[in-house]
Amino acid sequence: MRAALLGSLYIGMICCNALQAAPEAMAVKIWTDRTALYPGDRLHYIARVEHSSDIEFVRDHVRKDQLSLEPFEVLDLSANAGDLPGGRKFFEVKLLLTTYEAGRTEATVPSFNLFYFRRGQTATKETTPAETLAVPPVKIGLRSTIVDSSGDIRDNKAVLPVSPMAWMLPGVLGLCGLLAVIVYGSSLALAWFRSGFWKRKMGERVRSKSMRESFEEIRRAPVDSPDNVESFYAKASAILRGLAAEQLGDCRGLTAGEVRVALQRSGGHQDRADAVGDLMEECDLVRYSPSGPDRARARHSEFLRKFEDLVEQR
Repeated sequence: MRAALLGSLYIGMICCNALQAAPEAMAVKIWTDRTALYPGDRLHYIARVEHSSDIEFVRDHVRKDQLSLEPFEVLDLSANAGDLPGGRKFFEVKLLLTTYEAGRTEATVPSFNLFYFRRGQTATKETTPAETLAVPPVKIGLRSTIVDSSGDIRDNKAVLPVSPMAWMLPGVLGLCGLLAVIVYGSSLALAWFRSGFWKRKMGERVRSKSMRESFEEIRRAPVDSPDNVESFYAKASAILRGLAAEQLGDCRGLTAGEVRVALQRSGGHQDRADAVGDLMEECDLVRYSPSGPDRARARHSEFLRKFEDLVEQR
């Protein structure tokens, strides 16, 4: 009898292991592309059933007019079937849903039924009764852009107390800093005024205007005769020497080359010193060389251009 009992226990353990190793007949998996949505957004929903090969699902029942998923509206629906490794199969329902619910924090995609047949070696659809598989419901969060008018702008949060010293001290320091900037700016402007800075600036503006007027005067002067040529270049030479004298002082005894060197040594710009020296040499060549009038007529336009560039540099 003991041997019979041990044999029964052994057979029972084999049967339990066989049941545990056998794959599940059907497994339902649900997937959504989002866990929450705003009213009017679209939700992609997939219900997938993995099952054994002896089960066949009915597609005729899966239609938009047959599914009621309130509060969701079915925008699109498709059903597919296929094979899986290990001889198993799958049946898949894809839904495109939307909802216009407002004032709630969540909504539920309700459960719906799928119909299937179990096929045996001798059974057919006509002789096998249909069975039902319930797809479980799914909760989806709802978001809203509607502001709750019952709350105030701070959502009923208490205003943090602020000590008067917390803003008075920074305010006083800011006013002191502003006052210091005003005093410093005023003292700087006063120092410039006392040093003659503004007077020199005004003098430079007057001299610049005077030189522009002098240039306009000589530019309109004719050079059609030797006397007019002499008058033109004499006046131009006087203007150039006056321009050099602003930086060098009295330079009436210096030649054009000496004026150029003196301007360079006094800290003037190289280009400006060269321009003044070249124009003064041109004036001397026209006034004191035998071919001066011919040279004046040939180079008059270039002389005026260089003179105008010198005026613009100021």
